[in-house]
Amino acid sequence: MEKDFGFAAHNPLHKALATPWLRELLARLEDRLPVMTPPTSINTTLDKDHETFPIPSANGPRAFVDFTHDNQLAPVIAALGLGDEEHEWVTSLTTPFSGRLTVEKFECGRDEYVRILVNDQPASVSKGSWCSDPTLSHNDQLCPLAAFVEPLKWVDQANEWEKCYSKKEKKDQQSGLSSV
Repeated sequence: MEKDFGFAAHNPLHKALATPWLRELLARLEDRLPVMTPPTSINTTLDKDHETFPIPSANGPRAFVDFTHDNQLAPVIAALGLGDEEHEWVTSLTTPFSGRLTVEKFECGRDEYVRILVNDQPASVSKGSWCSDPTLSHNDQLCPLAAFVEPLKWVDQANEWEKCYSKKEKKDQQSGLSSV
């Protein structure tokens, strides 16, 4: 319950917590630099430069590895829409000690697909909302890249960050008062 209500689907801020990681993921999948529009907790010093934020190039495919704490992994998994539709959070299956989330991009001819592994187990396209069109899936594990990216377009907006501010802080910001 601590992970679910503290960091995952039942925390109303879980998408805001996942935004920086998901912005970088989308940028890599779409072969571009991440959106730097404030507010953000992305490392803008490193992520605004192709030298320090490498993306696939003409030199061939690359592998990207990010490491994080399970407290960050939980909101990412929830924001991706992984798991069953009832939002039943099972920490031992999603963010155990040494939990892993792997996002793979496959190219087959001109078609591009995404497969997600949670702790080495393929995520089902038909369960959860991480693939906007599961009917286009191959063997319930591969989601077309466009159908994976579509439900995540919100990460390039600031809407989820706005939820991080209380009504009092919003009023203070609008009136120019400091809430400190």
